[in-house]
Amino acid sequence: MPVAAPAGFSLGAVRPDDAVAAFVQRKLLKPSFRWQEVWQAEHANGFAVAGVMRLNILQVFQAAVDDAVENGTDLRTYTEQLRAKLQAAGWWGQMEITDPTTGEVRTSKFDERRLKLIYDVNLRQSHAAGRWARGMRSRMPFIVYRTMGDERVRKSHQPWDWVVLPRDHPWWDTHIPPNGWLCRCHFYFTDQAGIDKLLAAGKVLKRAPPETVWTEFLNRVTGQTERVPVGIDPGFAYNPGKLQVLRSIERLQRSLAAVGPTTPGAGDAHQVLRAVVARQRSEPAFSDFLADPPKLDVGMPVAAVPSLEREPAIASVAAQALRAQQALADFPRALPTVASQWALAQAVADNGERITLDDGRVLWWWASGEGERRRVVVLDLQQAPLVWWVRRLVTLSVAEALRLYPVLAKVL
Repeated sequence: MPVAAPAGFSLGAVRPDDAVAAFVQRKLLKPSFRWQEVWQAEHANGFAVAGVMRLNILQVFQAAVDDAVENGTDLRTYTEQLRAKLQAAGWWGQMEITDPTTGEVRTSKFDERRLKLIYDVNLRQSHAAGRWARGMRSRMPFIVYRTMGDERVRKSHQPWDWVVLPRDHPWWDTHIPPNGWLCRCHFYFTDQAGIDKLLAAGKVLKRAPPETVWTEFLNRVTGQTERVPVGIDPGFAYNPGKLQVLRSIERLQRSLAAVGPTTPGAGDAHQVLRAVVARQRSEPAFSDFLADPPKLDVGMPVAAVPSLEREPAIASVAAQALRAQQALADFPRALPTVASQWALAQAVADNGERITLDDGRVLWWWASGEGERRRVVVLDLQQAPLVWWVRRLVTLSVAEALRLYPVLAKVL
């Protein structure tokens, strides 16, 4: 059932489960002496509260924010409950904290104002990541930047109001809101019809981003100088939604590594791989990957493939192949763009037959139906050192299958 947004927040329409999923992916606890220790994208991988070095206290904060994101706990209830738990643990008021690396001691204050800041930042970041995931699945081509339009809007954020850009524009890599502590800016996805309605209503849209001016910020912890866009608080110049796909890839790689290599006849290992890949295909991050393939040389597993000795056991779809396909106008696509359709890859590997082609590629094929309704599903794989890359996964008529793969004439 829908989860209500906390009172006093105007975060825009977003499915609560997308926001919850974004927060859940940050289960790694990261003790930190200063806020600079967990920089920008690291916040998407772990949960940190500046000045909290004790894991048990960090877990109290994380549980409270988790409940607020998932159940829509209002600020007052969140503050009262969290304050009581922190006071019971002796973690309230002025606290002395020691840096375990340098031995430096500093004082940090934990009060209602600090709790509100933690609440605000985490809810806004989680909802932003959830909104990004939802928008990518919608295939809406444009993103609109909005401020709250009142006197409290920062002067540096005012020029970004009504900026409308394609969703793959690099400006969104650094300027997706929130763009600072207590920033109330938000964004939403739309299509050409939505833009036409805004123009008809007299809205002045900015179809090019304002010039980005960069400044340098010295990270006191790392000693490195970071480039930060003017108007964005240090540590906020990243897109939390885009990082979900990369986090999911990392988690999957760790899962597959834990299973280990498979060998012919190793049925148990194959079934484990099959289950891991099936779970991955069902996660929102896989749909996000298909909708907006990252500009990196990465892939996502789609099937566990019975393999001969020294062959890979996993078939994967490459981000590069999906991006190349997006530029083509011909249909049907060689690669599915809907997550549920990729279950067909596992079905072909489980029920079909294998043919090794002359150029070293492997073709898995599976036919069903009779007469004019007979259809052939083909899974065309190219071997790489670690995986099989999927070149094509399509359902064809017999005539189409024979045209693309003459070798099938021997078996069809």
